[in-house]
Amino acid sequence: MKYILIALTVFSTATYAQVNSESKPNSEDQFIPQLYDSIVGGNLRIYTGKKFYEPFSKKLLEGSLYYGDDDWTDGILGYQGQEYANVTMRYHTVLDKLIILKPQGYDGIEIPGINIDYFTLHNTRFERLSLPQEGYYAILYKGDISIFARHHTTWSEKIVDKNVVTELKARQKYYIRKNDTVTQVKSKNSVMKVLAEQKTELRKFLRQEKIIFSQSREFALQKLGKEFDRLQNQK
Repeated sequence: MKYILIALTVFSTATYAQVNSESKPNSEDQFIPQLYDSIVGGNLRIYTGKKFYEPFSKKLLEGSLYYGDDDWTDGILGYQGQEYANVTMRYHTVLDKLIILKPQGYDGIEIPGINIDYFTLHNTRFERLSLPQEGYYAILYKGDISIFARHHTTWSEKIVDKNVVTELKARQKYYIRKNDTVTQVKSKNSVMKVLAEQKTELRKFLRQEKIIFSQSREFALQKLGKEFDRLQNQK
């Protein structure tokens, strides 16, 4: 106990980095927060949410309930202005809820969305936005314009061999925020309509980069957002 108290005293002054969407901490920057996490463990305030009960736990499922896969995965959580590394989590795309795993236990904890600044899971950063409807969105590009995606899962029931099976289908919607206006885009043409000032140059850019929009929508949107801002800033 003496050594733990000493360690806490030493590292209590090393608070978590303030939320900064533009910075990318290196391994040395992450060392203190990770060590602090390992010492304080379950006493962190992020673990004070309510226990999560899976409403689909007794159903036969076809598909995935969570973003990426159903396994618990370590990610990064921005919570009330502080960043927490190595948080074991899953993002429930049916319920639009972030669930984290309590240390030294098997209980999932549901965190109120109002307290979450962002989270990073499977190399994708999510932020809670109010438009076009409140929820978590994957940030594809953030500059003078913003491009983001809504990952959600719909469900329906069907009969298979006299059993009721819940069929899950992952879906995505893409949006561009430009001049405080959010527009859903479904095709390359709809993207070019929103980014009309640079339509000719952007089409040329896709050809030069050999990017086929219909085959890699998120990658194409990331590249188009960055290229649009670059072209605009050359004016």
